[in-house]
Amino acid sequence: MWRYTGNDCAWISKKGYVRNCGDFPVYWLPKLTNSYTTYVAEADSCSADEYTVWDDDSLLAWSKTINLKSHNTLASGWYRLNAGLKKINTECVPMDYGGTKYPGWMEGGHPDIDETVERTVYFRVNTNCRAASKKIKVKNCGSFYIYRLVPTSANYGYTISSEPCDVEARFMDEDDRSIYDRTSNFKNDNGIAEGWYQFTKGFKVMATSAPAARSCSSKAPVWMQGELPQFEEGIVSRTACAVRYDSPTTKTDCAWAKEIKVRRCRNPDRVLYYFEASPPTTDGRYCVDDDMTKVCEAAKPLADEWRGSNRRANGHHDRDLEAGWYKFTKYGKRIANFPVNRNYCGSDYPIWMDGAHAERGTCKSQLIYKVYSAKNLNWDDGTLFECQCKNGEYIYYHNPKNDIFNNYKATYCEEEDPCQSHVHDRVTLDRSPWSTQKRTNTDDSDAARWVRLTRGTQVMPRYVPEPGSCGVSYPGWYDGQMPESVGQITKGRYCFVTSASQPCHSSYTKEARVKKCDGFFLYFWQITTNDHAGYCVDENICDVASEEWGREEERRLRYTSVTGLNSNRRSDNGLPTQWYRITIGTKKLPTTCTGYMSCGTLYPGWMRGEHPEPADGIVDREVCFTKDMDCCSTTKNIKVVACGKEDNRVYLYRLYATSSNYGYCIDQDPEDVCKLSPNKLQYISDERHGTAHYLDTSFKADYQKYPEDSWFVVSAHNKHFIHYPPVQYFCGVYYPGWIEAPPPALDGGVVETRACFRESMSNENCYQGTPMKVKNCNGEMRYFYKRPASSHDSMCVEEDVCRTGNYREIKDEKWRHAYERSEGDLKSDYRKVPTEPYRDWVRFTGVGNGRIATINQEYMSCGTQFPGWMEGDHPLTSEGIVSRKLYLTNGKNYKWQNADIFVKNCGGFMLYNLNFNWLNGYKWAICVDGDVCDAKVTEVSQS
Repeated sequence: MWRYTGNDCAWISKKGYVRNCGDFPVYWLPKLTNSYTTYVAEADSCSADEYTVWDDDSLLAWSKTINLKSHNTLASGWYRLNAGLKKINTECVPMDYGGTKYPGWMEGGHPDIDETVERTVYFRVNTNCRAASKKIKVKNCGSFYIYRLVPTSANYGYTISSEPCDVEARFMDEDDRSIYDRTSNFKNDNGIAEGWYQFTKGFKVMATSAPAARSCSSKAPVWMQGELPQFEEGIVSRTACAVRYDSPTTKTDCAWAKEIKVRRCRNPDRVLYYFEASPPTTDGRYCVDDDMTKVCEAAKPLADEWRGSNRRANGHHDRDLEAGWYKFTKYGKRIANFPVNRNYCGSDYPIWMDGAHAERGTCKSQLIYKVYSAKNLNWDDGTLFECQCKNGEYIYYHNPKNDIFNNYKATYCEEEDPCQSHVHDRVTLDRSPWSTQKRTNTDDSDAARWVRLTRGTQVMPRYVPEPGSCGVSYPGWYDGQMPESVGQITKGRYCFVTSASQPCHSSYTKEARVKKCDGFFLYFWQITTNDHAGYCVDENICDVASEEWGREEERRLRYTSVTGLNSNRRSDNGLPTQWYRITIGTKKLPTTCTGYMSCGTLYPGWMRGEHPEPADGIVDREVCFTKDMDCCSTTKNIKVVACGKEDNRVYLYRLYATSSNYGYCIDQDPEDVCKLSPNKLQYISDERHGTAHYLDTSFKADYQKYPEDSWFVVSAHNKHFIHYPPVQYFCGVYYPGWIEAPPPALDGGVVETRACFRESMSNENCYQGTPMKVKNCNGEMRYFYKRPASSHDSMCVEEDVCRTGNYREIKDEKWRHAYERSEGDLKSDYRKVPTEPYRDWVRFTGVGNGRIATINQEYMSCGTQFPGWMEGDHPLTSEGIVSRKLYLTNGKNYKWQNADIFVKNCGGFMLYNLNFNWLNGYKWAICVDGDVCDAKVTEVSQS
């Protein structure tokens, strides 16, 4: 409880209590000590006696101020608004609106019933919506709101929320605001009066999709992002975007943006837009949506016979046409979207369009070119606005001021369908890529033209021909996609091969067009750079003789060939250039990375990319050659074609000579590895490969034990190599080996990986990695690997020493109990394993918990002079064999001597492997851990 004490602006307090009784609160109030203070109960401000009613329509926010009012003399108190929407205005309105000069608006929402909140009213001055502010309170009285207002500064006033639809809006009634208006007399809305506007032309609403660049008589036409609101949504915010012209065929739909307000009135045909004094950019102009049909119906016809793209005529000039919309009516009824020759279409320099036609119901700005000569089809450029009407007709907006009409006579060309026989030429000469016989080449002198190919496959090659083929020095091929639907034109480029290293010489490249007709393709051939360059026509190579790779090439098989590891490996450096057909293996080149030293060669080659379908014809592919672990160290370009039906598919490969020790692979079914006969396999049966076998200096390395190259099967222990780094010095050698990849699944194919070897106790990285193949043959693992030429490397075989019982049990030696002082005869573990090499796996039983102590032991304990204890925790079962240190304690040092000890957790017990041929002449022994409470201890009493 607080009380104001007077002039010193201090407050004093007394403690009171409040109890909520459900429907009402109860207060415990302390007794007041003077007559100057009293407790105040809050009055019900929603009572009519507590507020003043405002019903002044001149304060409506969206009404222009006529008689200026100011609330600087307003009495502080609660007010109820009874005009307009009966709420305080929450929109920033322009100056001189709402009955005052600097109108106020409230930020934040209205409260829930019976809730009172504090809000801020901001006042607008010029363009600043937050030039000044006042704090007010708002209460929800259920059916109305009341506001506790305070006086403002002079000429500032509170405003009442109102409906824009009840106010007279300004009109935007110009015809040239239509999205289809293309006049070049650009206008903008920069500087318009701020306020509500209504469109009266077209569809009477602002465009809600991006119009074409430079439409609406504007350099930057403005449209609205988002849908038109419904009446029930009230005033909503939207983004006005201005379109920027980037190039004749590209634009940025929302290069500039600005927030606007939109209100749909109860009459759904009346939509109001609140615009500020400037659009998103100074060149911007608000566009009205419009009906394309009106424009299409008003387009003027162009019915001149001489406009046809195949009509030779000149002397006309379209600069003389009036500005406006036009449509072609004589031939194809749209502008030609392919080049034509000079002196066609009625003028010296005909105009054609570069690009796909507009889709039905849409418009687009198109790039147009003027032809100068057969070698210069893109002499001058400009833009043309094209629309396809809803009825399928095409219309075009002609601007006689377009720069393309300057100086020289030019006319628009109307399309004549090249698929008509009188429009294209037929090519009958032999232009086969597999022909080296020279022919008379006129491709550099004929006019640009549409041609239909009638030889070979009736299409151009889409692969790189060999230099000097097709009867010319520089054969030409098509680099691009083929059209899929009748009437479609696709663009690409014509490339000319000047050498093996220049498959597409930039000085000779030409723009290409291909059109699909009903049953055949047409190519638009341009004049070539010189008589060395000529176009090719593809031939069905499936009918050409090819070399067969059969049984005599079994050394190329991907998996079962083993000669890649030795001096008998194959090399394709002398391979003749020709087509090859494979009849063994899968009858294909592999399309995935082959392992190093596979396929009977040192650096095996595999094809990157999928095999083609017959419809694809001859395709270019790249062969990658694997070197070490790099799947694509070197590449070679080849050609591939698919012949025959799916049930009798044959692939032909055009192969080229490689470098020395490189060779092509033949793919193979991985299951062929499982079908190898026993006489082609070697078996690893020596138990010393086991993971539990310590170093044996008499144990030979793998390359010494298994000198022949072949696939291997493991018959020792668990019958498979391990896939994790082993402990150094185990598996019988200094550097034990493992497989880098995880074990393959039954259906995992042949896994290409590496055999790795352990370099040191502290380094588990792959040392001396060599190629390794692994195949799971119904649970039997088969391995093919390069054995390192090192006398210390050998692969590890998984061995479960816990299960096999290949260990010694040290029983019932109670004297080993840790923490107990040695008495009597001192014991020794020297040569506890009595036979060479005096080491083995041992298990302690009948004493303590059977585990070596991991806490340092005192000198003269555990029944010996120098007790041994292990540093580090015992491993989990999942950790396999781990390396630890065994330390001996003397009278001065807990770590007097140390040795390596290896530990394996067998679940219910521990096994240890160490060298017992150690410290002859010293009494040392291993301490076994147990409960210290069970140990024999000396009791010391305090006197």
